[in-house]
Amino acid sequence: MDKHTIDNLIKIGKNYFGESFSFNPKNNIFRSSSNFQSKAINIRKNERIPIKVINWFDDIWVYIEIKFIPTPDKKAFPNTFFSLSIFQGGDDDDEKTQLFRAEWDNYNEKKNSHSQPHWHIYPHKYKIKVHQDFEDFLELTEQDEDFLSYKENDKNLVEINKFHFAMNGQWSENNSEFHSISEEKDLINWFGGLLNHIKMELKYIKEQ
Repeated sequence: MDKHTIDNLIKIGKNYFGESFSFNPKNNIFRSSSNFQSKAINIRKNERIPIKVINWFDDIWVYIEIKFIPTPDKKAFPNTFFSLSIFQGGDDDDEKTQLFRAEWDNYNEKKNSHSQPHWHIYPHKYKIKVHQDFEDFLELTEQDEDFLSYKENDKNLVEINKFHFAMNGQWSENNSEFHSISEEKDLINWFGGLLNHIKMELKYIKEQ
């Protein structure tokens, strides 16, 4: 993988996460890193993977993982799998709430069936706190009609976190929601725009 691409991604990341931001390489996988990290659990593809997230602002944390797989065509941009997850929680919370993921899976052979790039949303209907008296907690939830209804209907709900929400549909122009990374600038420009958009929206929500 061209080191120039990673260096440019780091340069953009420093503008948002501080001068200590970097990517730790291991084989063909690059994971985000900084001086201010904390533990979290990355829920992805039915797996719960312990990770280190970096603080962005307030109680918002981010984890970025990029995987590059070279292709036989040396002139083509490598198969690229980019995943950025946003978490919320305290520094001492080892299982922060995962809010959403932004991903772009670039298959050079163009056989992917999901929108690219796309969002994954993690709905959180109830944020259950640990009660000192577990019996009181059970009594409270049994009296809560909304909670009982939620438990009853939960088994019928689709796993919405597996839904690929298109990020660049272009349907109004009769264009496709499938987009490839054909050159470095595609990934660089998208990364900068993605961070700016996420920060703007999260700041807006937190200030309401």
